Amino acid sequence: MLLRKLIAALFSSVILAIGLLFINIWEQGEGIGLGILVLFLSLIGNYLYGVPVSFLSELLTKRLLKTRVYVAGFIYMLMAYITVFMIEAFAFFSIICALLFFFIDEGIKVVKDTPNNKNNKLLFLKLLSVIPFAALAFWGVDLQTDTSIEETNSNYLFLIPEGYEGSIVVITILQTKRK
Repeated sequence: MLLRKLIAALFSSVILAIGLLFINIWEQGEGIGLGILVLFLSLIGNYLYGVPVSFLSELLTKRLLKTRVYVAGFIYMLMAYITVFMIEAFAFFSIICALLFFFIDEGIKVVKDTPNNKNNKLLFLKLLSVIPFAALAFWGVDLQTDTSIEETNSNYLFLIPEGYEGSIVVITILQTKRK
């Protein structure tokens, strides 16, 4: 079970990094550095946070028979959404990683547990039930970050070179002052 979760963490990180790399190359024509950075950060996040969440999900849903996949998907998405309070700027990536992690982990489990039983392979359709949970998590992150951006926009001035074309990503880390 540990090997399955480690493989799911690795593949979800690689898929996320490759996907973002292709998007960045498509938009700007470059982006190897971004792909490596995203791979590194997602590997850290998946191994330090995703794997323990996966074990928690496995533990909490062990006794559920028919609803296990739905509850497990909800747990993955809930825990991915919670990252908005810790790493607000990367919460979207966390949700995407959690979704990929869930699909890969459950997919490996289905194939391993039922290699010849085609009726149980329909469980893959149940995996799609996590998509509404992911959509709610994306909406919640968007709602959460919009509020904080509106509150802090007036505190920053961003200078963009004249004639620059391309994407700009600004990640700010807010610090509170201690009295």
